[in-house]
Amino acid sequence: MRTIKVSVDGAAAREIPAETPALAVVPAAASNGLPVLAALVNNEVVSLSAPLGVNCSVVSLTLADDYGWRVYRWSLGFILAKAVHDTFPGLSFRVRHSFGGGLYCSVEWPSDLADGASANIARVAAAMRRIVEQDLPVDLVRLSYDDAIRRFTMTGQNDKLNLLKHRNPPQVVLADCGGFLDLPQEPIVHRTGLMKSFELTPYSPGFVLQMPSRSHPDRITPLDPQPHLFHIYQEHIAWGRILGVTTVGELNQTILDRHVDEVIRTAEALHDKKLALIAEGITRREPRARLILV
Repeated sequence: MRTIKVSVDGAAAREIPAETPALAVVPAAASNGLPVLAALVNNEVVSLSAPLGVNCSVVSLTLADDYGWRVYRWSLGFILAKAVHDTFPGLSFRVRHSFGGGLYCSVEWPSDLADGASANIARVAAAMRRIVEQDLPVDLVRLSYDDAIRRFTMTGQNDKLNLLKHRNPPQVVLADCGGFLDLPQEPIVHRTGLMKSFELTPYSPGFVLQMPSRSHPDRITPLDPQPHLFHIYQEHIAWGRILGVTTVGELNQTILDRHVDEVIRTAEALHDKKLALIAEGITRREPRARLILV
């Protein structure tokens, strides 16, 4: 049996069988009492289900760590995606951007659901809490490219199809939780029960996925609306619709179709118009602006 040497959280190195998962060597909770979410293995963030194959230094990551907080954020996004898929199959939603200590999400409610957006968001939040209470395993599975395309086609996850459409890797690593598959962009937790602290707050026309901060991992960060910044983000989304490029997959297809020059020219025209509006606003100011910073 091949063995490796592993040092955990600065302790003396010990010998373990190669390919032992990180979960088997890190503590369930760190010295600060917070649950361990992932591990930093030779300076690489990995899920606790990842096997350890070489001599390594392992650092436990919690919500109070920069890397651990990112794992928590990505994991919440995964659980949100599963909850939306389970509650409203086929519903189109997107995690857009950071906002007020959380993540702003947009939803394309169908006409028969549009009037009850707040109640619908509450249903999604309840589904997320059930997923957390069930403490479901999150497994990393390897599928062939064709099998991954087939699975995403069956479940109607067109955003994932667009990401894979312009690639052809021999295999695709997916996160599997109770039969729900997603394409993780970063490491996520190995069990849903670790994600106990979150809130979904309606924020028209979508909602905000709130979570604890690194400095206060024991409570939800109060929502800071920042209406001006939110307006800028909404304008960016609107520009994406005008350009016909709202996802990386659509941008890739635009490049392949040799239409990217049209997108660039349209984007430049939108920027020129915006600059003209800003200039007009400056000239109308009373009293007149004495200093303009660009």
